[in-house]
Amino acid sequence: MSRPDYAVHFHVLPKSYLGFTLLFVSAATLPSKSPYAPFIRVFLTPPALYFFYDFGYGRYESPTHSVSLGLATVCLYGCMRVIETSLVGLWDVTPPFWIKDGVPQLLPDTTRGYMAYAFDLCTNLRGSSWFSGTHWDFIPPQFIKPPQDRRTFLISNFKWLLQQYLILDLIDTMDKARPWQTWAYQQTGDPLALQYPITSLPVLMQIPLAISVCTCTFLAITFPFTIFSLTAVSLGGDPGGWPPMFDRPFHSHSLSDFWSNRWHFIFRRVFHRLSFIPVSFMASRTSATFASIVKKLVTFFLSALLHVLIIHRLELFPHPYNPSHLFFDRSILLFFLSQPIALIAEYAVVKPFARAFGGRYHALIVRSWTWIALLWTGRYWSDVWIARGLWLPQERIVGVSLIRGLAYGAWFP
Repeated sequence: MSRPDYAVHFHVLPKSYLGFTLLFVSAATLPSKSPYAPFIRVFLTPPALYFFYDFGYGRYESPTHSVSLGLATVCLYGCMRVIETSLVGLWDVTPPFWIKDGVPQLLPDTTRGYMAYAFDLCTNLRGSSWFSGTHWDFIPPQFIKPPQDRRTFLISNFKWLLQQYLILDLIDTMDKARPWQTWAYQQTGDPLALQYPITSLPVLMQIPLAISVCTCTFLAITFPFTIFSLTAVSLGGDPGGWPPMFDRPFHSHSLSDFWSNRWHFIFRRVFHRLSFIPVSFMASRTSATFASIVKKLVTFFLSALLHVLIIHRLELFPHPYNPSHLFFDRSILLFFLSQPIALIAEYAVVKPFARAFGGRYHALIVRSWTWIALLWTGRYWSDVWIARGLWLPQERIVGVSLIRGLAYGAWFP
């Protein structure tokens, strides 16, 4: 089958625009006091879900697997935003509101105000705002930053962009030095090695590859975000509206700190919103501690399901190395559903054990546990990433490769 042209996607873009338009209209009714507003949101839910679904999972080919995953991610995020805005929002006492310079703002009551409200709410993932000195009431505290000079923001982020590019180029060069998706199979002859290409290797080979996949996952989010933030601030946007996507995850002092504070918050709010009903039910009948555990379990279950659905997009057009997988990929479930178990083990075993040593050994023990747990479980996510063809030669991570260009003239890998 010939490789499809990039232009194949432009006929589906209107589907995403239609889905976003219906989400926008739903969000615009949130501040309204009209008794018909909730019915309008419920009425718009089915067509909005359809348009987002068709955008992400329509049967058309993508030029690369990375593009397919991007379309599926936009689709599923749009669907979750529709559900939490139109359906979960029915249980809200008050809709989201702005906080400007530390002062809560009144909800808008004009058409222009409704439109600004809806656009800002729908286009901000973590609670920041397009408007200067403003953020939403649900923003995580670590994203509320003091005002930053525009020039300082642009210089620091441009330097960070160059660093990311060089790291991506180096990692991509090493990742494609061998056909890792079939390497374990070639060495062992075991057909299962095609489905589990990393965990089928010796352990000492698994860890560096897991580090590579985890680093690429981090940079795959921060690299385009840095480009977007530089563009927006260059065009006059408020630097305060673009806090970093991650809060220094490599400085995490525990596994709970990593997942609760350091990792990205792209899906955090919608996960918490979608888990509202079961968590509220448990909180009213059990202790706060048990309800918190249920909340973490539901959040990681939703995260596992989200990634199962994202990766399933590749099943529409399987690649020749590994033509089919089960819908509930064991490796995805192992990675995401092992995280709450590891968090419980950290709370019940690791931290009490570390406290017995006290002082600097406490931090060393907990940090060591954090990275051992992440790298060990990260091997399962690496199986998914590589078995599904994300390291195939046609997956262009960088458009121009400085390293390969200088080494052997392959400027455009």
